[in-house]
Amino acid sequence: MLKRWNWATTGRRSRWSCWRKARSAPEVRACSSPSRKDTLPITDGRRVVNVPRPSDAQRVELNRLRADVMAVMQSLGMLDASSEQTLECVPLGLLRSNATQRHGVTRWRRESGALQLLTVDLHPRLLDEAWSSYAAFVLYHEFLHALGWRAHNRDFRSLESAWPDSEASTLGPSFTHAMRAEQAVWWWVCNTCGGRYPRKKPSKGRYQCRLCLTPLHDVKANGGS
Repeated sequence: MLKRWNWATTGRRSRWSCWRKARSAPEVRACSSPSRKDTLPITDGRRVVNVPRPSDAQRVELNRLRADVMAVMQSLGMLDASSEQTLECVPLGLLRSNATQRHGVTRWRRESGALQLLTVDLHPRLLDEAWSSYAAFVLYHEFLHALGWRAHNRDFRSLESAWPDSEASTLGPSFTHAMRAEQAVWWWVCNTCGGRYPRKKPSKGRYQCRLCLTPLHDVKANGGS
């Protein structure tokens, strides 16, 4: 019986994972009492989870990024008075720093059968200068969701492609790889082509390189094997 191999999933496009169908959109409420901790509790109606609380410096950077993205959208003729107010008022927050696939998310809450915009959250590493161009694109992407284009359909992709920095829109896989590399416990290594895939768990011989189909072996991220 032939052994079935799985593919190492490098080079996949980044998934922002910010869309939910209206009928399955989670209920999310900000905690009513202020917190001095580094995380803020929120509830989705089933459990309480902690989300990062932006520092003062991060808030400044988030608002600077908001202003820059809105200026571009205004230059493209995409904002009327109502949409401009929506983007100016929506709170900007952060995802957890250990996120890899999710780079930004727009959060909604269902109230009386309708969806209410809550927050737009970005990966905290997007605030680093090295990722500034990609951060602007991700926030633009999320702002499109915030303005009502919730599905990744043809209309959404057409609007998304209007972002003037076309190179920034291609940086998703690089950002995902960088985040995975920082958090890697294991590297899945191909001895044939030299491919290295950062992961948190060992492959244990169950995966092969997608480029040359060679079985991958495990190397500890700290240099062990």
